[in-house]
Amino acid sequence: MNTVKRLFISIKQQIENVAEDFEDHQALINAAIIELDEVGATTQIQLNRTRNELTNYEKQIKETEAESTLWADRARKLHTEDESKALDCVKRIKTLQSQSQRLAEQIDHSIEVERHLIKDLNAINDKRSELKIRKDNLSSRQNRTVADQLMAHSENGVVTQADKILDRWENRVVSNEYRTQQTHHAEHLDTVDPLQHQFEQEEETESLKNMLDQLTKTADQTDQSGKSDQ
Repeated sequence: MNTVKRLFISIKQQIENVAEDFEDHQALINAAIIELDEVGATTQIQLNRTRNELTNYEKQIKETEAESTLWADRARKLHTEDESKALDCVKRIKTLQSQSQRLAEQIDHSIEVERHLIKDLNAINDKRSELKIRKDNLSSRQNRTVADQLMAHSENGVVTQADKILDRWENRVVSNEYRTQQTHHAEHLDTVDPLQHQFEQEEETESLKNMLDQLTKTADQTDQSGKSDQ
């Protein structure tokens, strides 16, 4: 059984065994996401290592092919001059060909490993995204449910009691403000000079009459001007 499959089975068993408490759910899913991140990081490291190996194998096989070509040229040149050396060159070529074959097999194996690692990494990332989305969704729904329960206007509900407390508090503040205003008004009346107050009222009335006379005079002048134009 591969690592990713064992990981998913482990996470599934943990989720199935969790208690029905919301905070436990949150903690478990967060732990599962962390576990996925850790396995994902290990898988990514293995993938990077495999790709580096592939690059090295490809480099080695090119070097081996180039060296084999070189020994083949030497063998052709020595074929008529020194057959013994030419045969030694051919032995080198066979050895290099064997090396190339082994490198080709290593490349095929590494490509297969790379394919499985990419598949595992994609599965891990998909599962992580799924857990994250579902966790956020359920967390949001849970929070809305708690808010709805809290805002339910029951006879003895906390919110209802808080509203009643604020109403009583506001009534007390308004009552205190009213009494304070009445006190200030009474104190002001006590300090007002009746004669001074009478003069101020008469002066205000006279000022209003002057404004009225001015408005009337302006209206008459406008009417007369209109008739003259006709």
